[in-house]
Amino acid sequence: MLFEETIVKSINPSKDIGRSANQIMVNPTDVNQVLIAFDNHIIVHYNLLSNEVLHHWIVQQAVTSLAWHVDGEYFICSHSDGSLGTWKIQCMEPMEPSVIPFGPFPCTSINKVQWICASSHSLPIKLFTGGMPRASYGDRYTLTAVRGGKMVVFDFGSAIVDFIVVPSLQNHKRKT
Repeated sequence: MLFEETIVKSINPSKDIGRSANQIMVNPTDVNQVLIAFDNHIIVHYNLLSNEVLHHWIVQQAVTSLAWHVDGEYFICSHSDGSLGTWKIQCMEPMEPSVIPFGPFPCTSINKVQWICASSHSLPIKLFTGGMPRASYGDRYTLTAVRGGKMVVFDFGSAIVDFIVVPSLQNHKRKT
């Protein structure tokens, strides 16, 4: 069981941390490790087995979504300003600077981000909803796929409440 008081004492933030955990994501390679977003500005890497904070990050922009890379060594977070940040779990600084895919103009919040890998391609795919320029596309409902600098935007006629990625069964051998 997670006790927020234990986590807050462990990170000793420079500013007053609120009491709200906004998101918890389980590491895909180790179910004893989770990422927790607190009050949209603090991300904690926590070990459930030893009840200890392994790492923590304080970010400037409000975190709207977190997603682990399939190998459990990296994570991506989306922000309210339409930016994406990529982090290596063992480093305090981001792997690459935060990027606003549709910047530099003000963009809508990225509401959800997913990081997926395909067996047929070495580069991962980042999927996210929102993040479009406010002035020209702020009222659109979009899902964007980014891989290796290439981007595809899917435009929908109604709001995207949530999305999941369903793995292909074609690559799995059937038992007979």
